[in-house]
Amino acid sequence: MISELVDSNLIEEAYLWLCKQRKHFPVNSDVWDVRFHWNKVKPQLIDELLSNQFYFRPLQKVTKSTGEIIHLWTSIDSVVLKLLSLVLQRYLPCSKLCTHLKGHGGSKHTVTEIQRNFGGNTFVFRTDVKSYYESINHEILLDKLSVYIKDKMVMNLLSQYVKRSVESGGLLKDIKKAFHLVAR
Repeated sequence: MISELVDSNLIEEAYLWLCKQRKHFPVNSDVWDVRFHWNKVKPQLIDELLSNQFYFRPLQKVTKSTGEIIHLWTSIDSVVLKLLSLVLQRYLPCSKLCTHLKGHGGSKHTVTEIQRNFGGNTFVFRTDVKSYYESINHEILLDKLSVYIKDKMVMNLLSQYVKRSVESGGLLKDIKKAFHLVAR
């Protein structure tokens, strides 16, 4: 599985995704350094992944202009997370009822199906359970993932991901629970 993760074409796909996602980031963002030095960064990243020497950095606590607080991965960490998501989707089971995933119809399709099955007078709203991800036990999650993921290096990356830290003003906070595979 790690060999799939370091496939040059897949890494380029993840890198291009990063460039698109962060094209409006401020000039002092690390994405510009990664883009400028990509020809050096890419082989170093491959070496670190293949030698099991890649380590996620603490997330940065960022306050957006709207006042919203987000936790932001470094650009390289985001590339690795994108790689993981691209490779793991081939191995992890997925219900067809997960309409938010690519190839499963999307939310518009879901609403259309509900209206078709229950008539035009049905109201639907989309919601997310507050603090759902914060309630997930890391050890149980990793045990369940290990059933499908036999590559110890990939499991190491996932373990680092779920047991991450957030840096704010020089202080580190370990995340005890919470798991949501989104690379911004």
